[in-house]
Amino acid sequence: MNQQGSVSYFVLVPSLVMILTIVAAIALLIFTFRKNQRTCRTISLDAQAIQGEALNKILNLNMKARMLRQKETAIKAAMLAGTISPPSLAKLYVALRLVQTSRRALDVQQRSIIYAANIRATQIANSSNTLPRKVIRLRVQPVNKSELAPEYKVDANFEKAQSLNYSYRLSMKDILPGWLLNFFIEVKDLQMKCGATLKKKEDKWLPVLSAAN
Repeated sequence: MNQQGSVSYFVLVPSLVMILTIVAAIALLIFTFRKNQRTCRTISLDAQAIQGEALNKILNLNMKARMLRQKETAIKAAMLAGTISPPSLAKLYVALRLVQTSRRALDVQQRSIIYAANIRATQIANSSNTLPRKVIRLRVQPVNKSELAPEYKVDANFEKAQSLNYSYRLSMKDILPGWLLNFFIEVKDLQMKCGATLKKKEDKWLPVLSAAN
């Protein structure tokens, strides 16, 4: 090998190594970004799936809640009738107690569905150490808050209120080895964001990625 060839060799090899190193680092950054984005989307959708299942159950119980309320109202009205006989009044009293017991049981069922869904969805939302901590709450409220076993409705602007959104940064120091950071001095970290909400499709609320994701 002549002197010129030797010089070219010693110049090109380090340059080639540097290029390959930078390419590998960029590939690692892309891989890390996509992996975290996938994790973020999966977790947000899974958490919303729990909320959606609970919401569908709660709304499906509205008919039962309405029926029991109307039945109790009708029984009380009948008990106030002036011409009712004592035996009939006794039967109505028993019927009233049964309806009230059913309403108490339904109220417990409704609250349990919401509570369990909030706990489970929050656990899922916080299952990754990378993502910010979240507390999840199903955005529903009773139509009549003073009523036992009320009908429920979704909050105003529900899809926005129900959204589970993450916005966070991945430090370059946590991704690349120290000796590679010099090649990415201007890139401080990776900006990450994702989110999901519930959207009504036909008669069910289902998890979907937020519009920005």
